[in-house]
Amino acid sequence: MFLKGRAGQCRIAAYLDKTCGSIDTAIEKKQKQLETLDALRKSIIHKAVTRGLNDSVELKNSGVEWLGMIPKHWRVEKLKRLLERPLMYGTNEAAELDDMEFSRYIRITDFGDNGLLRDDTFKSLPPEKAEGYYLAEGDVLFARSGATVGKTFLFKGYDGKACYAGYLIKAQANKHKLLPEYLYYFTKSPSYDSWKNVIFTQATIQNISATKYAYLPLTVPPPDEQRQIVYYIDSKMGMLSDLQQNLKNQIATLEQYRKSLIHECVTGKRRITEEDMRVVQQY
Repeated sequence: MFLKGRAGQCRIAAYLDKTCGSIDTAIEKKQKQLETLDALRKSIIHKAVTRGLNDSVELKNSGVEWLGMIPKHWRVEKLKRLLERPLMYGTNEAAELDDMEFSRYIRITDFGDNGLLRDDTFKSLPPEKAEGYYLAEGDVLFARSGATVGKTFLFKGYDGKACYAGYLIKAQANKHKLLPEYLYYFTKSPSYDSWKNVIFTQATIQNISATKYAYLPLTVPPPDEQRQIVYYIDSKMGMLSDLQQNLKNQIATLEQYRKSLIHECVTGKRRITEEDMRVVQQY
């Protein structure tokens, strides 16, 4: 039996309340799972860049509060002592062109925490404006101000030329001392977040200049050990990324189902029967 008028509206409302509530609960659980995976990601990186991969290694005090105890054979060095050349600011040219023949103009808005460049924000600079600001494989970019201050990007595997904007600072690692991938992962650790917080408490605005970045304390394992750590983190991050993407896809499917369900019910495309109500009362 189908109900019309006010009684039918009440039945639809009750059905949607129950059904959408169950969907929202499922979405909330999956979002918490995403948060758990994100915490696990940070934990894996933090342990790898502060303790290494050998649980039985002898430790020593790093002398830096937010680094804590580190392997005895590691060093702590300022970033500036591990670079090929001093940190360098990008160009302040306006992002007006989207000519694919020119060098990509990378800005803070072009990359996120997933380490990938966005396709929908492409802008470019002609050679005469990009000159002196080109990026090389392995360069690490640091955001220096605004809401994204401290965010980093590893320039790696890009097919073509690219340059970078003025709100970014380029670090070119001396690969005999510091692997770019290791530096990038270090900036994804809670230790790096702690360092940023100290910098912020010393300033009236959230800004980290090249001078301040130059004094970022880094744990420095031997190069071979850095490679092992990078390989280990790469493999772990790959697995976590797959799990996170799967959860995001499930959340998107549930959100789309909720939207479609509401539309079908309120437009009359879906009739709510007594059997439907009995089923949702069991939720």
